[in-house]
Amino acid sequence: MSENGEPGPDRPDNVGERREQARIAGMPRDGQPSGAAAAPAATVVLVRDAASGLEVLLARRSSQLAFHGGAWVFPGGRIDPEDYADAPGDVLAAARRAAAREAKEEAGVDVHADRLVHLSNWTTPEISPKRFATWFFVGEVAGGEAVADGTETDRLHWFRPDDAFAARAAGDIELAPP
Repeated sequence: MSENGEPGPDRPDNVGERREQARIAGMPRDGQPSGAAAAPAATVVLVRDAASGLEVLLARRSSQLAFHGGAWVFPGGRIDPEDYADAPGDVLAAARRAAAREAKEEAGVDVHADRLVHLSNWTTPEISPKRFATWFFVGEVAGGEAVADGTETDRLHWFRPDDAFAARAAGDIELAPP
């Protein structure tokens, strides 16, 4: 146990939790994809408290891209080998670092990886042409200027969730699942 009574990083409780999180994400226990397994990925739902209420940052994917081109998405992408740093078996930490990196690359904003809250895991179906086992996190922007990168994303917009759903229902925007 740590000084504050929480299990330490090497405690069996945390090891089991990391294994279970990798299993939920559809990945082997070591966090690495194998064979036909979905590629590990991470996405961050960036939130802010605005005068009109909670808002989320959505990025419109460039229409030139094959995977959800033109759809509005949360910043995210593959977990790169560098995201594992010095802990190749810690997929949760790698996913947090990937989510923060993708927020910077696609939206120009800084995010504290260690402050991201794990929200969910989604794995694309086996029939999908591209398969991802995606870790979803939620967090706040810590700095930087929200600017589309011009390659993967061509526009950014802060939406109240109800407004994003209303825009989708009106046919004004396409929201990629989930």
